[in-house]
Amino acid sequence: MDRPPIGKLLLFAAGGGAVGGALNALHALYAFRENLEWHIVPAGMVHGALLAGLSIFCARWIASQRLALRLTMPAVEGYFIGYVTFLPIALSAHFDLSFFWFGQEDQALYWPWWAFGLVASLACLAWGSARLITSRHAIAHMAAGSGAGVLGSLWWWSSWEDSPYSLLHGTIWGCLVGLGVWQAGRRAPASP
Repeated sequence: MDRPPIGKLLLFAAGGGAVGGALNALHALYAFRENLEWHIVPAGMVHGALLAGLSIFCARWIASQRLALRLTMPAVEGYFIGYVTFLPIALSAHFDLSFFWFGQEDQALYWPWWAFGLVASLACLAWGSARLITSRHAIAHMAAGSGAGVLGSLWWWSSWEDSPYSLLHGTIWGCLVGLGVWQAGRRAPASP
């Protein structure tokens, strides 16, 4: 299968990420209703869409690179994607935003990976480095997305002592993003 057109790929992947992010935010609103407000749902939708769209955009680019870049770039892109995509959640949940500014004494440099950047890195490894982005198998895409979602968010959820949510939220988001990537590839025109 050829690589899906970038516009269609981003639309379908971000759409799956948005639905998954909204569903996960609804669950979080129910589970943590004393700490969250209704606007966590649109924030989760934006977070999920950005996380999926940016990860797949980078994965598509990485898939065409030499092996050295395919293995090193996911860590770099995950760091920046984690940084950018955490902002909607942080604003909605009223997290202290001082950690967004580099150079704070008590700020750990790894926090963007902790804040779902590992999800982006693992998604990029699966779809970009392993070149699964061209697979015709829906189960391969759902496994790539779920693996990235579960393993990548485990660090986040275990810091809140709610690591089982990693399995639930990672699977929901990952399956929907994976189905989006698969659907975009299925609809891609065949090469001559």
